[in-house]
Amino acid sequence: MKSFKVIGIIILGMIILFFIYAIFLPNEVVTEKEVEINAPVETVYDLVNDFHQWQNWSPWFDTAHEVTYVGADKGVGAVMRWVDDKDKVGERSIKTSDFPNSIIVVTQFREEHSTADMTFEFSSMSDQKTKLTLKFKMESQFSYPFGRYIAWLIQAGVDNSFPRALVNIKDYAEKEKSDTLDYKVIEEEFAVSNYLLIKDSSAMEVMDKVMGKNFGQIMNYIKMSGLEVQGAPVVFWQKFNPQGISVFWAAMPVNEGTKVRGRVENFKFEGGKVCKIEYFGAYDKSAGAWNTLDKYIADKGYTMNGAPFEQYITDPVTEPDTTKWQTNIYFPVK
Repeated sequence: MKSFKVIGIIILGMIILFFIYAIFLPNEVVTEKEVEINAPVETVYDLVNDFHQWQNWSPWFDTAHEVTYVGADKGVGAVMRWVDDKDKVGERSIKTSDFPNSIIVVTQFREEHSTADMTFEFSSMSDQKTKLTLKFKMESQFSYPFGRYIAWLIQAGVDNSFPRALVNIKDYAEKEKSDTLDYKVIEEEFAVSNYLLIKDSSAMEVMDKVMGKNFGQIMNYIKMSGLEVQGAPVVFWQKFNPQGISVFWAAMPVNEGTKVRGRVENFKFEGGKVCKIEYFGAYDKSAGAWNTLDKYIADKGYTMNGAPFEQYITDPVTEPDTTKWQTNIYFPVK
């Protein structure tokens, strides 16, 4: 009987300690980590703002065996859903996207009926350096006492995975930046050219449709006017905003100006010195070439002498292989 009493006292003591210790455990999961990355803020921002890019750096992909993407391609409205190796279902969505300052990602864990906010804050330290701060907060349905221990275990997992996430982002962004060194910049004189163009604006997710419609209208106008096309289609970028509305001129080079009406306008490019890169690849992967041109003209002490423009040499309708798509990117300089 005495031994049973001792065992009972020990068990009671352990239970009391269990409840007492739980008092000092947090009822929420909070962490904040940061890293300095030798890459432009645009490069780092896109790695977070596009869920398709998360597979390149996210440590949480290690346990996901089924991932689907719905909603917007990137930015607000983009959603990523997954089923992990234990058949648990989760979902992440981009709540806010404020380029170049911050992104808030909301994570929902269906089995636990809980949500968490991840805030990515971006600070441009220079043209080629960015500080990324990652904040995490999970409000608890962590009731006392058992929920406190659950929060403690989750906190340990967060403290382990978040530094890995930041290191992975740093490594991938800096590798992407180093890839820009492979581009060759050509300095040349661009000839005086006549264009028929349409001025327009669009968000990135519908850009291809808007441009396609504009070029179709221009080509119809050229045929009706009896003009001759003098080269590949061109887009003059008046304002480029991957997270919002970009302003551009869709243009076709023609042999001479003509009387115009409606949305179609005449434009004469006066020519002059340009810095050019002959880029091969998908249109949405050309950031490295643009970054290279930015750095090149800065190093040379040049200033921009007009809007940058792209010349689309390859027709994607007839060439399905994106690695063969040639786009000449021009920066007019002086």
